[in-house]
Amino acid sequence: MAEDGVNINIDKIFLRFDQALNRERYFSRIGQHGAENINSIEDWGCQIDEFTYSLATPSQETKEAFKNLFPLWLSTNLIRDIIEHFTYGYENIYHSCLVASLASDGVIPANSSYDLNRLKSFKDAGLDDKRKILKKDFGIDFSKHELKEIFKSFKDIRNCLSHNRGIVDKDMGHSGKNGKRKIGWYTYKFYIGTAEKKIKLKIGQIIEGPASLILKIDKHNKEFNVGEQILFSRVELFEIANTFEQLKKDLLMQIVSFLEQHITQKK
Repeated sequence: MAEDGVNINIDKIFLRFDQALNRERYFSRIGQHGAENINSIEDWGCQIDEFTYSLATPSQETKEAFKNLFPLWLSTNLIRDIIEHFTYGYENIYHSCLVASLASDGVIPANSSYDLNRLKSFKDAGLDDKRKILKKDFGIDFSKHELKEIFKSFKDIRNCLSHNRGIVDKDMGHSGKNGKRKIGWYTYKFYIGTAEKKIKLKIGQIIEGPASLILKIDKHNKEFNVGEQILFSRVELFEIANTFEQLKKDLLMQIVSFLEQHITQKK
């Protein structure tokens, strides 16, 4: 969006997140493929600069452990990558809305300068405070459609991976059954709708007669024991990545509405 020298590129607000999402889709497949074909690896050495390092060929037991755990380990690190780069978008949201707000008041000149003090104060705030500031200053609401609870889950996952070596503590996520901690995200469920009823679709299932395919987005919870290592499967990683896509779309709709409102006010 541009108006008299003010240029706001909506596509770049979540650019780093989009790049992280591409890494997830690329490396999760490589990780899965590499783990499945570990027995075909013959040379376990590696070369760094002019030095060659020889590694002992792992035992079959070690290979099996690698095959089972490597995709989970990689998925967990990719989740952290997605979460951290999604939150980078907060500063771009604030910057874009601030520029539009000041422009509507006639504050910004042709060189698109803006209030650096407000922007610096926002950058220094914590994630929870940033969401509160965005709602207070520009009406960007993170609490819609259970987003607040999901954002807490993702913030706790990130903190768990970054500060607690991936070990679940008693404060992570929300209270679950039998003292467990639970986190949630969106999952996709497919149904076949016939004239008589709605049937949950299973792989390979054949439905006779006319029917329609129904996609439903539901919230999914996963529980962990306190002290357990937090790990996610490739399917769960895919669902979490898609959850962030939904969150991004919801926020972008609010951002576009705010920008259009202020650009209209200026005309």
